[in-house]
Amino acid sequence: MEKVMGADQKGRQSAVIAVAGADMQFRNVSIDDRTPTGSQIVSAAGLRPVDDYGILEWLPSGDLEPVRLNETVDLRNDGVERFIIVATDRAFFFEIDGERQEWLTPFINGITIKRLADKDPEHFIVILEREDEPDQEIDDDHMVDLSGNGLEKFRLKPAEKLVEVFVNDKPVHITRGEHTGLEIKQAAIAQGVNIQLDFVLSLEKRRDETQIIGDNDLVRVKKDQRYVAIADDDNS
Repeated sequence: MEKVMGADQKGRQSAVIAVAGADMQFRNVSIDDRTPTGSQIVSAAGLRPVDDYGILEWLPSGDLEPVRLNETVDLRNDGVERFIIVATDRAFFFEIDGERQEWLTPFINGITIKRLADKDPEHFIVILEREDEPDQEIDDDHMVDLSGNGLEKFRLKPAEKLVEVFVNDKPVHITRGEHTGLEIKQAAIAQGVNIQLDFVLSLEKRRDETQIIGDNDLVRVKKDQRYVAIADDDNS
């Protein structure tokens, strides 16, 4: 992006920066100083009181660099500098593909991690790696708590177009993405799973939870999900 600069009546040059909250939805704001302090950046974003906010500069390298409120930032280079500004009283840490990052809220979701890694959300998936636990795919809207013990480690991998799920413990290959319950049952039947279209379908979730999937209900299909399809007693 191209930096926009001008001059006020006193001859000082101004610049345009991009600012966002934890939602990563950036907007452009003008600032009348090319070497502003963190406090000036928060003020330019229209946020009050200034002391309640923390700032991260999102560098072209993808790193997130903390900016203290009394620290100056050089805006004289080409390009629009991006800043993430969040009300906070502490920082949280995590890794993306082995690179340590700092964040300003205790939660982060899959789509934010993809944006921070500068990856196309449609073509990459986020994997959470924890010791002594299976790798977990993090959906775009899945919030991960960064406030617990240890450092959460994420990696990005290309999304497979065709994934393997299980219906009644039988492998079924189906395209990644949203499918109705009926489409999942149809794919299972086509691949030899001994069920009927009027069977009740459910998705097994973590902590022994299950979710009933109606024929017209949409579910985001991803690798290694486990479904159970059983005869509906009401139709027997």
